[in-house]
Amino acid sequence: VSPKKENAWDSPVNLLDTPSQPDFNLDTVKSHVELGMKSRPDLAQARIAVEKGELEVARTKNGLLPKLDVFINLGATGYADSFGTASRNVFDKDSRITGGLTLTYPLGNYKAGAGAQRAVYSRMQQEEALRNMELLTEQNIRTAYVTVQRSRAQIAASEETARLRKENFNAEAQKYNVGRSTSYDVARAGRDLLEAQLAEVRSIVDYLKSILTLYREEGTLLERRGIQTVR
Repeated sequence: VSPKKENAWDSPVNLLDTPSQPDFNLDTVKSHVELGMKSRPDLAQARIAVEKGELEVARTKNGLLPKLDVFINLGATGYADSFGTASRNVFDKDSRITGGLTLTYPLGNYKAGAGAQRAVYSRMQQEEALRNMELLTEQNIRTAYVTVQRSRAQIAASEETARLRKENFNAEAQKYNVGRSTSYDVARAGRDLLEAQLAEVRSIVDYLKSILTLYREEGTLLERRGIQTVR
């Protein structure tokens, strides 16, 4: 937000709506964890890295195996006064064909062996990193799940507090009207009511933020907001 007019800091802010509690039903924490394991893009990238590591292991191990090559050579010779005439006589005479097998067996191929061992260790490291990432993802999802439950319970508590503070304010106002209370007591009751109302709004905002955090941790925030991603 960057207003163009001068003295923008002194402009009043008029809220068009107030935070409201969404109609949101939590699934089981297990279902959220399973969805996160499927939807998190960083987990998908880690799994691809593991697959690449397996291909690298297979490629480097092939360097330790014997190598068998099959070759066939076909040749002929033609003579004439010009190239065009000689090319027509290539396969008329003096044609020959040769073939054979070449077997290469590495002896003491330490470089290839070290490369294969390094690829194995790299794949093991990637697998451990993937498992650690999965555990961390599950922990974050479960933590966000508990936060949603706690935030929702806090809304009910703050609503009840605001209701009691409002009753207290109304009672103090009535007592003041009949001369049984002071303006100080009424002001203090009004202050307590305002604080309770602000706490109620904050609890709703915290609840909305906790839901967004849960969606973000399970990797479905964009899709739940109607934004389709290409994978």
